[in-house]
This record gives sequence, structure tokens and C-alpha cells, in this order.
Amino acid sequence: MAKKKQYVWFIYGILGLRITDQGPALDKPMFRDATLLSKEHLMTLDSEFGPDHSRGKVLTEMAGPLDTPAYLGIRQAGYPQVSALGDPDTFGKRQCAIDKLRSGSVRRANIITALLSCNATPRKRQPCAVAHLRVHSPQQWLLFDTAHGFRGSGTQIDGVSWAAAPTADVPTVTRAQLLTELAEPPLRHLRRALVCKKPALSRDLHTPIIEAAISLSTCMPLGLPGPHLLGAVTAMEMLMSTGEQGVGKFKRLEHRVKALLGPEVARKYRIDDVFKARHDHVHNGLNPRFLLPLHASTLAIDCLLRYAELAFGFRSKRRLLNYLDLLHHGDQLACTWNQAEREAFQRLVKYERKPFPNQ
Repeated sequence: MAKKKQYVWFIYGILGLRITDQGPALDKPMFRDATLLSKEHLMTLDSEFGPDHSRGKVLTEMAGPLDTPAYLGIRQAGYPQVSALGDPDTFGKRQCAIDKLRSGSVRRANIITALLSCNATPRKRQPCAVAHLRVHSPQQWLLFDTAHGFRGSGTQIDGVSWAAAPTADVPTVTRAQLLTELAEPPLRHLRRALVCKKPALSRDLHTPIIEAAISLSTCMPLGLPGPHLLGAVTAMEMLMSTGEQGVGKFKRLEHRVKALLGPEVARKYRIDDVFKARHDHVHNGLNPRFLLPLHASTLAIDCLLRYAELAFGFRSKRRLLNYLDLLHHGDQLACTWNQAEREAFQRLVKYERKPFPNQ
């Protein structure tokens, strides 16, 4: 008889939304190994899995960084054995096992929260942020072992600082509402790339999507114009570059962004001003003007969504970028073509180059 796999749940605080579902439903997670929870859900879990003397203690542990509007639960396969009382060697082994499981859960929490942040575009609703990862205080986390009735908690300092986003006027949603939004265009392909651990993409296409999404979710809540703009441009660079060097590096990046989104869409979000502001900030120490960071993050989100849509049709990142270079050259030459030639070129464009809804 096959041994049943054992799991533990790590719970992290997030900002940007509230969940109104009735129960934790850990047996039916939203994203296979991850789900959203409310404070009431945590109280239910604490009473179910915490020992008698610790029930209710979760409220104390949620003070500070973990006292957030919603929570993200990450399921990890494994079981940190509960140590025998007074046995430091066994206790140390258990702590190492917990730390190893927690490390994987932090990475997964970043990925899931990046997806939620891309759904919460700057004009739609406040971006999400994993609060325990980016606060001016120690990280805090809770652990629930649903198979063995064990609850633990911990604190770890990673030295990453973050200015917390405001929690007022946070939208209230259900898990079903969020899943519906994420299953529809334009987020459908990005969800597939981020949630599925093996999404039928080559590694050189899959990894940039993950890292660019995390970069965006990190920079959007900062509230600082310079880092916000830099994070957005960095996300685009992750998608559109292959390690090119030289003075034409960012001009090539700009051309590819225009090719991916279409020249008209790129101009709408002031792409020339965004890249000039990035240069002025890095080389001259000048902060970007009002609204430019917003345009930069909107550009980057659109790039991420379009890139994820296109990626499933290419075998490698190099081939995708070659295709974008082809589109760029076609856009440059279009003014010299007749109507039949323009129509022939348009048949090479595999998608509609227009703004996404709610943008």
C-alpha cells in the first residue's frame, strides 16, 4: 500500500484584498498548493490544530507584520517531526526541516502574490504584497500540520525593507470571484505560466515570466517613484533581453516593447518618457515626474501579459525575441509599403496589439 503523502501549511500575511469565504477549505486549495485565507479562517485553524494551551495565541502572533487583511497559505510536502520534550538534538533536526520547507514556501508565496498583483493593476485596485517578506520588522509565519494536529510559529530576519501599502478601502472578494478573473483573458496565460510548475514552456521562457512578475509585485507597492519605475523597467528587461551589452541595449529593449504591444499602445503609455526617466534617474539622480512610474508599471504589466500569451507558441526565448525584432522592422518599413504589403505583414502578427481591458 502506497504511503500517503504528508503536508504542512505555511501561512503568510498579505495586503491588498479581503477574503469573505466561510471556511479555510484547505482540502480544496485555489492554486493546487496555495490558497487565500481570512483572519477568521486562521482562528478556526488555530482552534483545530493548536494544542489546548496555545489556542487563541494566534492573535498575539499576528500582531505587527502578520496582522493583515488577508493571508496566503502555502502547502509543502513533508513533515517536520515533533521533537521529544527536552531533546535538543531532535528539536534541532525538526527546526532544520521546518526551515527547508519554509524556504520553498516563501518562493511559492512570491509567485502566487505576483499573479494577484498583476490582476490588481494600478488603475483597477491596490496591488497585493506579501507583508511578511517586505516590512521593517522581523518576518513572522505560522505553520499548521493538518495531518498530525501540530501548530508552530516562527520569526526570521532577512534584512529586506519595504514601505507598507495602505490597508484602507481594500476590496472584498471571494475565492471564486478571483479564480474567475484569473481564468479569463488577459490573465489566463499568465496564470498558467505562474501557477503550473510545469507549464509546457522552455526554461528560458518560463523563468523570465516568474522573475518579471515578482519584480513587478515588489516595486508597485513601494510608493517611491524612482524604485517603482526602475522595478517596472527591470521587469521588461527580464522579458525582452538575452544578456545583450553595449550602448544600444535599452534602445533594443524599447523597440521590442513597441513591437510586442504595438506602437500606438506603447505611445499611449509614454514609452519614450519612461525610458528617458529611467536613464535620468540612474545616471543623473533625477526622480521621475508624476504619473511616469504608473505608466511604467502599466507598460510592464501589459508586456508580461502579452509575453505570457505569446510564449506558449514558441520553443525558446531567442525565437520569440527574433519574432519581435521582425515585427519592429515591419513597423518601421510599413510607411513605404502599399496596401497589399501592409495586409500581408499584418497576417504575421499573431494577436491583437491593443490595450487590455481596464487599462
